[in-house]
Amino acid sequence: MHHAAASRASYCRTAWLALLFAVIGTTSAIALAAPARGDAPLRTQAAQFEYPVPTDTDGDGVVDDFDFCRLEPGDLRNGCPSELNAEVRGRWQVNRLLTKITRLTVVTPIGSRIELRCSGRIKICGKREHVIYRTTHRFTSLLRYFKKPRIYRAHLNILIKVTKSEKVGYYKRYKTRTGRKAPTVTERCLSPAGRVLPCDG
Repeated sequence: MHHAAASRASYCRTAWLALLFAVIGTTSAIALAAPARGDAPLRTQAAQFEYPVPTDTDGDGVVDDFDFCRLEPGDLRNGCPSELNAEVRGRWQVNRLLTKITRLTVVTPIGSRIELRCSGRIKICGKREHVIYRTTHRFTSLLRYFKKPRIYRAHLNILIKVTKSEKVGYYKRYKTRTGRKAPTVTERCLSPAGRVLPCDG
């Protein structure tokens, strides 16, 4: 009996010691894994990169790095303006002193803007300037802006500008003269910003 009791006591002490060591080991592992109270917690932060915002100087939707005409808005993929493909057709009757307008028509895509300006010794239009802000037809006659009988002396200027957003516009100027000669004609192109330029070709 005494020997059995001693064996049970020894077994109990061994079990308690094993349990104690297990608890101590678990507590130590938790202490090692947890950061010290005074230290900041470790955080993984993704690297932050700042990319420059692409610049579009002329606002035509093509960034400057790929824009071949970065100072002029254009409708082409390279950022340059295409030609408007406009035309002004005039017809005249002349004698030794006077010139009569019989036809003045602008042929241009619908939605174009037309400016008509007259200058000289007398008013040849109802007023010095007329603007059609948006054409609704392919052919636009300008004769209605001239008072009948539409007969004028020399040195009078009739200027027509045809433009459309992000396109190369068209400029044509007539100047009446004497001696049974038709008016002189000056043709130029217009940048999208309105600058008068020589036409290519």
